[in-house]
Amino acid sequence: NLIVMLNLLCMALAPCFSGEQFTTLFHTFDQVFLSWYAAELLVRFIYHQKFLFCGECLAVWWNWLDLFIVACGIVDQWLLPLLAFMCEGTQQVDTSVVLWLRTLRLFRIIRSLKILRAFLQSDLAWTEGAFFESFMSAVIAANSVIMSLEVDVKWAGWVYVENF
Repeated sequence: NLIVMLNLLCMALAPCFSGEQFTTLFHTFDQVFLSWYAAELLVRFIYHQKFLFCGECLAVWWNWLDLFIVACGIVDQWLLPLLAFMCEGTQQVDTSVVLWLRTLRLFRIIRSLKILRAFLQSDLAWTEGAFFESFMSAVIAANSVIMSLEVDVKWAGWVYVENF
């Protein structure tokens, strides 16, 4: 999940920077992330074998989604540049197909669903215990007291209390 978050951060920051060195840097990051995702999928396939894509729908659809995203990334980042390199301008490539394949980059954003997957599959039973409920009640009570004091007492230090 850390890799997915870093990838999303790089995708969000890439349009903010211009210049050849930043383009090269973010392209390198894209290649590293795609290599990571492809290796992760390969290792999971070796471990789970046929059960990676066959089984209970709730479990395997995430794997199918990962396969689709990685396949789109491989086509976009590895196969299209390879095809352009091999053609060397001697053979025309259908631009409508290339433009359609470029739209596959949008599917990289779907990788953020992996974070949702981790959240949905995690065990949150600890939130139902008495300790957690008491802690949350104390946080809510402290927040209520601070908010009421902010309304009634004029003090320049409330900014520091809010940002603590």
